[in-house]
Parts: sequence; structure tokens; C-alpha cells
Amino acid sequence: MDARVLQRICRWDGWIARPTSSPDQITQDLKEIDVELTRQKTSRHEKGFTVAHENFVWLTEKPRHDDAIAEQQAKMLAVVSDERPWDYIEAVYLTGTIDEVQKRVQARIEVGVEHLFLHTMTADLAQLDLFAKHLLEPFKNVVSAAAAAG
Repeated sequence: MDARVLQRICRWDGWIARPTSSPDQITQDLKEIDVELTRQKTSRHEKGFTVAHENFVWLTEKPRHDDAIAEQQAKMLAVVSDERPWDYIEAVYLTGTIDEVQKRVQARIEVGVEHLFLHTMTADLAQLDLFAKHLLEPFKNVVSAAAAAG
């Protein structure tokens, strides 16, 4: 991470990991943040530092992976720049079946993400119903590892 970016992050009481951050990248960034905060003689806990993550998702209740991906490709590629190939989109955004998306959300929680900002790919209100059913409801009582430790 660029030193100026790290300084800017550590000046405040929280950080929003970019949408293209994998759980491994979030972990690495948090290690750098922790080192810098220690250098400043403080910690995320002492600052009440919040870790958030922003991402994009199109939820589908199709149970087969290939069918879910086909629907997501159609919706996501209509919005995302054609300069980004599907394998990149699939690697960084939340794709797959409901179970797969939930596992990807859980992986982010396990590395310390406390808040998720999830964007729909269209203005389709049915997506909000799916978000509520498959993401808000199952994760409503989940506490991140960082929050549990603090």
C-alpha cells in the first residue's frame, strides 16, 4: 500500500476496502494498517476503528452454479466495463449460487470486515428482496472476528 494512502487511512476511525479486494488482500491491508497504528502508538481497538467492504452482487436463486453464473454474466456485463474480463469480475465481485455468495460474504467477515456495502447491478427492486432473504437475514447476528475480539 502506498505510504500516503496508509497515512490517510490511519488518520481516521475506519476504512472501506475497495470492491476489488479479496479476503486475502483485505487481510494484508489490515496487517499494514495495524503496523502503522502500532507505530503511532495506538490500535484499531483503541481508535474504535471500523472495517467495511464495498462490493457488487446480482443474486439469483438458480441452484446450479452454471445457471447462476449465466444470469449474473448477463446482468453484470451490461453494467461493468467491457475492459474487465469475466474471470476478473468473478474473482473480485460476489458471484455464484446463493450458497457460494454467502460463503464469499462469510470469508470477508472472517478476515475482519464488520460492515458490507453491497450494490445491486440494476434498479430491480426484486434484488432488494433477495438481499434481505439471503444476506441480511442469515447474517443479521453475525459478528466479525475483529468485533468479537474487541
